[in-house]
Amino acid sequence: MAALLIARGDWNVGRMVNVEELDPDPFLALMPELGIDWQVREESPTTAAT
Repeated sequence: MAALLIARGDWNVGRMVNVEELDPDPFLALMPELGIDWQVREESPTTAAT
């Protein structure tokens, strides 16, 4: 997916950055297009341990 995002110009890799510095929104938007569903699960400190 990263190669596709770079090829489409969604991620500009003209400068050296860590992957954490790239905008995650294009990556997350592309995932369902390629058949990889995802969701956010909010947890509190009390529910995270269970």
